[in-house]
Amino acid sequence: MLIVQKFGGSSLAGTERLRRAASIIADSADAGNKVVAVVSARGDMTDELLGEARRISADPPVRELDALLSCGETGSAAMTAMQLTDMGKSCVSLTGAQAGILTDSVHGAARILSIDTARIMRELDAGKIVVAAGFQGAEEGGDTTTLGRGGSDTTAVAIAATLGADLCQIYTDVDGVYTADFDTDSSMFHANEANDGKGTLTVKDGQMTFHVSLASKKIVNLYVGMAADAEAHEGDWLQPTTDTVTYSDGLSDEVYGFDIPVKALDEDFQLAILGTKGKWYDHTVRVANAQPAAAEAPADGTYTCDVTLEGGSGRATVDSPAALTVADGRMTATIVWSSPNYDYMLVDGEKYLPTNTEGNSTFEIPVTALDTPLDVVGDTVAMSTPHEIEYTLTFASASLIEAK
Repeated sequence: MLIVQKFGGSSLAGTERLRRAASIIADSADAGNKVVAVVSARGDMTDELLGEARRISADPPVRELDALLSCGETGSAAMTAMQLTDMGKSCVSLTGAQAGILTDSVHGAARILSIDTARIMRELDAGKIVVAAGFQGAEEGGDTTTLGRGGSDTTAVAIAATLGADLCQIYTDVDGVYTADFDTDSSMFHANEANDGKGTLTVKDGQMTFHVSLASKKIVNLYVGMAADAEAHEGDWLQPTTDTVTYSDGLSDEVYGFDIPVKALDEDFQLAILGTKGKWYDHTVRVANAQPAAAEAPADGTYTCDVTLEGGSGRATVDSPAALTVADGRMTATIVWSSPNYDYMLVDGEKYLPTNTEGNSTFEIPVTALDTPLDVVGDTVAMSTPHEIEYTLTFASASLIEAK
């Protein structure tokens, strides 16, 4: 199989986490697979580099900023390759340009135009693991570009699609709580219908645990592995929790739930189940489509709320905290940009115009959820021609303060 694996920055931060990520890559290669690993900058390297740039210049040139910020991913690729080599693996690191990633020339928010996979395939055919720097590419003239927020995920998916990879694995590494689908091979073994086939994924220190409430109390133990091995490893049996679920008709029930360790998202693994009759059965499951768990909307009223802007070249900012109004359970935020040069915003395909005619561009936009990145587009007229730039806004529920 040809597998593309993406590792985020926190999963590479520190020697131990780097070694753990390299072990996952090495295990995949040892299983006979061709492996391309795409890596982000380690830890907070991107933020640190951006901070250094802003201490030098309040308005750094976007070309030079891209050249600087790409160093984080380039360094991660080199260090991951070093770790794999130390483990006895044949490996090579590639920058975005070396991996054949051609982009447009919009620095800080470039789009991938094409990928020439000749170099990647040559290295794979030579028996090497390829470690590619995410988040970056090069425009036609050879200058380095960066892809903006989520750029390493974009790199991994684009490489996988172009190579026709059998599997693309995105390793969730950001500590936090997520909802995720629990996919199984049997209609008799599944997440409770009250939870729409989903469970809760908790990520802490790079380790993932998935909690799922089942349909009843008829499954009494789980074992990560094959049924044939379960009896000999009783100490590794997963013990049930007693969960209360509430159905759409308002009725509640007690069922068993389990905390399942997960090595990778969107990848099948074996999970044996023990029923009340004392027999083990094999099943194939996967935990997929992890999304940050959204906080509930606050009660109707007016609030202030910290907001984080990501994307673009890193030069634009928005006022934080922002005003947040809740009416009939629907949230609307007032977004004030750091310049007067935005003539519209797009949210979920809808266009929003400024609410002011003087001063920095101000918009009132809908907010679907707190603590969850909201994809938006801002059209800027600061350049010679207008440009739509992709951003995300995240509103922190922990910072909510009711206005008086």
